[in-house]
Amino acid sequence: MVAVASGLAACTPPVDPPDPPDSPTGCNGVDALCTRSFDQVAYLTTHNAMSSSAYSFLGPNQTYSFTGQLDRGVRALMLDIHRNGESPLPAADLPSDAVLLCHEYCAIGHLSLVTGLAEIKAWLDDHPREVITLILENYVSASDLDTAMTDSGLAPRLFDHAVGTPWPTLGEMIAADRRVVVLTDSQGGQRPWLLPAFSEAWDTNWSAAATGDLTCGVNRGSFTNRLVILNNFLTNPIASTGLADAANSNPFLAQRIESCRADWGGRIPNFVTVDFFERGDAAGEVRALNES
Repeated sequence: MVAVASGLAACTPPVDPPDPPDSPTGCNGVDALCTRSFDQVAYLTTHNAMSSSAYSFLGPNQTYSFTGQLDRGVRALMLDIHRNGESPLPAADLPSDAVLLCHEYCAIGHLSLVTGLAEIKAWLDDHPREVITLILENYVSASDLDTAMTDSGLAPRLFDHAVGTPWPTLGEMIAADRRVVVLTDSQGGQRPWLLPAFSEAWDTNWSAAATGDLTCGVNRGSFTNRLVILNNFLTNPIASTGLADAANSNPFLAQRIESCRADWGGRIPNFVTVDFFERGDAAGEVRALNES
């Protein structure tokens, strides 16, 4: 494995990333992506996307709402889903059977799953040429997810996929208006659209306190799986903008992607997963991957 340099990158100011590509005839804003299969495209991905100061989470991983993230070029959202009463620290103001987007401890931040999905659905209504992915850390039943997808109005856009079969192009997904891929670590395969994440994808390590802890090796899943999740976030002891500055900024991020691709025989990371995505160079690096 090619070594990745450690150490802190220079801090970057908290500014918006560059405007995402927005060709009116393109797919995810780029004409050339319309003929690429889903697994040949890179997607800017937010870790703990619901854990945002926009939703009043304590110790957040992000700044913007789902709408704000998607408006700024994010195309994959990592979401944690819990039943309130099964959280180690439930939200006192909600019933125990409430299905929530929260990061384990629902008392320090939560959003109704239906409310969050409805916000995503509304954004897709306004952006008919965009394909997005939801990557779930899931602690509820497939029936709970099914109900939330239906109640939010998102269900008709979910993409059905048989594990191991070829992916369609983004253009084909857009033409069919099946523009939401759902990958989950639990209950995968219980519905045609509920895809077992680590049968379709593999990821790099996610428990890292410093940039030198981030590696290119396989963590979960098999290297032969079609999709690659490059976890590129730091926790020490929680997420912070300073840690995001270190992980998201160049030259570190560009060198890490180059190093990992060398290890992987040139494969691209499909999901470049970051905290505070607006800091650093993650948006630009994903754009470069899609232009290569």
